[in-house]
Amino acid sequence: MWFEFPDLSEFYTVESQFMLGDSMLVAPKIETPTDILEAQHMQEVTFTLPTGSKWYNYYSKKVETVTGEAVTRNLPDLEQAVFIKGGSVMPVLLHDDCYALTKCINDKIRLDVYIDDNNHASGSLYTDDGTSFKHETDAEFAEVNFTYDGGFRSSRVSDASLYDFPKS
Repeated sequence: MWFEFPDLSEFYTVESQFMLGDSMLVAPKIETPTDILEAQHMQEVTFTLPTGSKWYNYYSKKVETVTGEAVTRNLPDLEQAVFIKGGSVMPVLLHDDCYALTKCINDKIRLDVYIDDNNHASGSLYTDDGTSFKHETDAEFAEVNFTYDGGFRSSRVSDASLYDFPKS
């Protein structure tokens, strides 16, 4: 947390949540649930969202209204405390019936857009063949940057001729 938010001293000693990249905040369930919560298939989690950014609940896609202070919630067993920073475009691999990434690498991808206070968002998608090291030796990979400003624009950073990306 302190690495992504060095100006926010309250995160210097936080050990119960972390950033996954620069857009996704995760607060894992680390407390043993009470008997009542366990019977309800719920677990308590406490998190603090940094100020200065708009944050979205990953599951509900709704804007979180409390930032800068600790929040405690009871979450269902199958839900985690995951939040996306406004201004992000998150590629999501659609692989409901696929359990190994190498087998579903060619499945469809959805772009989730989380706009900031200025209605902007940006992100990127990187992919390679998922099995070899050709991305290092032969530059066989694809990276596509996405920008949203009321509409999508994309720009290819590398040659994606080996992959099924539409030409832009």
